[in-house]
Amino acid sequence: MRVLVTGGTGTLGRETVKALAAQGAQVRVLSRRPAPPDAPTWAEQSWAEPFWAQGDLVTGEGLPAALRGVDTVLHAAHDPQRPARDLQGLRMLLATAEAAGVPRLVSVSIVGAADIPGVPYYRAKAQGETLVRGSPLDTSVFRATQFFPLIAGILATLGRLPWLLLPRGAQFQPIDVGEVGVALARHTLSGSSQDGALVGPEVLTLRALADTWQRVRGEHRRVVDVPLPLPAVRALAAGRLTSPGAPRGERRWAEWLEAHERRP
Repeated sequence: MRVLVTGGTGTLGRETVKALAAQGAQVRVLSRRPAPPDAPTWAEQSWAEPFWAQGDLVTGEGLPAALRGVDTVLHAAHDPQRPARDLQGLRMLLATAEAAGVPRLVSVSIVGAADIPGVPYYRAKAQGETLVRGSPLDTSVFRATQFFPLIAGILATLGRLPWLLLPRGAQFQPIDVGEVGVALARHTLSGSSQDGALVGPEVLTLRALADTWQRVRGEHRRVVDVPLPLPAVRALAAGRLTSPGAPRGERRWAEWLEAHERRP
């Protein structure tokens, strides 16, 4: 299968490109940036290894050439800081893929995105799912929960004060991005029109995540659970970003922390 991966240089994209190639796919990576010196060029016209296509999802520049000969588009590009731009790029990608005769598109989304009110990025993800479902292409959505580095980054930001102030009751089900990449590649190559998902092996409160994070890092800040009467926080406390019945990864939060966050 010939797969074009948007966002192939991002956190999830890199892992997925490796997994696709390992599972026998012929991969093309789309990026706004020029190809690095060691990337195969268009002149080679070879699908023997992942190679680079420069294009812009928002303007559409370079997209028709990038989509030439593609069996499936895997849309993993995202910009949490500019969700409206994400939606604009998705509309352009769907329209250009349809015009190019690409038969299939898989889009990456977030478990529970439609259930978190007041957060533009999650709202855009839910709207993106609607756009994908309405496309005449054969489409599916693959959802994942929050990646371990994101949770660690949240805690590092919240931990800049002498106290660790946490929204009370917030729950997450974090997942290893490498495991998501393997599962996403498998889903993409399966050709299935059914949606897919992968979630972490544990549902944990942010307090439990923070306790383990501090222990592994050898830190001892006082943790304060703050009641925040915000709709998004209430949704997190209700577990809207978790899905205990979905397929689960194996790597646990403490294992990942031991490998990436332990202080020497």
